[in-house]
Amino acid sequence: MENLSPSKAVPVLYQENTHGKWERVLRSMTWGLIPSFTDANTIPDFFKMHNARVESIHDKPSFKRLVNRRRCVVFIDGYYEWRSEAGEKQPYLMYFQHDRPIAVAGVYDIWHQQTPDGLQSRYTCSMITGPANSHISKIHTRQPVLLSTEHLIENWLNYEIPFQTIIKLVPVPYSGSDLIYHPVHPRMSKGTYQGMDCSAPIQLTSKIISLFR
Repeated sequence: MENLSPSKAVPVLYQENTHGKWERVLRSMTWGLIPSFTDANTIPDFFKMHNARVESIHDKPSFKRLVNRRRCVVFIDGYYEWRSEAGEKQPYLMYFQHDRPIAVAGVYDIWHQQTPDGLQSRYTCSMITGPANSHISKIHTRQPVLLSTEHLIENWLNYEIPFQTIIKLVPVPYSGSDLIYHPVHPRMSKGTYQGMDCSAPIQLTSKIISLFR
C-alpha cells in the first residue's frame, strides 16, 4: 500500500463522450483539484482543494461547475486519519475488510499547465467527504463519501442524473461494519515516507491504551 498525499497520482474512473457515445475511462489523475480556469503559469497548490465537503460542494465556485458534468470515482486501498492521544497525533489506517478497494465519490477538472514543452493537459481531482459514521467518528469526525456498490458507481457516473438527486441515493455516511481501522506507525504522518509497513498495524503503548477506557 502506498502512502498517498495530495500531488500524487491516483486511479480515477470517469465518463468521456467520444463521437456522441459515453464511455468509461480509467485514468491516472493528480490528487488535489486545480480548476481549469487557473492560469497556466501558476505554481499549483494540490493541498488547497484535495477534498470537497458534500454539504457545500454545490455552492463552492470551483466545485459547483463540476458536480453535474465531471463526477468521478477515485480508487484507494485505504486512507489515514489522526487522533490526538497522550499529546501526540496517532495515525490510523481506515480500510475495507478482505482488501476490497475503496471507491470514493469525487470530481475532476482539466487544467492546462505551461511546461518547457508547451501547454500540457493535467487531470486533477478531489475526493468528497461527509460526516463520519459512529465507528469512524471515534477517530475522526469525517470520512470519504463511499460508493459501495456497482449500482452506485454507475449512477454516480451518469451525468444525466443531477447531483442533488444522486447524492440522496448515496448513503452518507457509509455505515457498513466492513469499514474498519487499526493504528499504524507515526512515521505515516510524513507524506514522503514510503515503506512496506505503510499498512502494518502496531501495538499501542499502555499509556495510549488507557485513553480508550
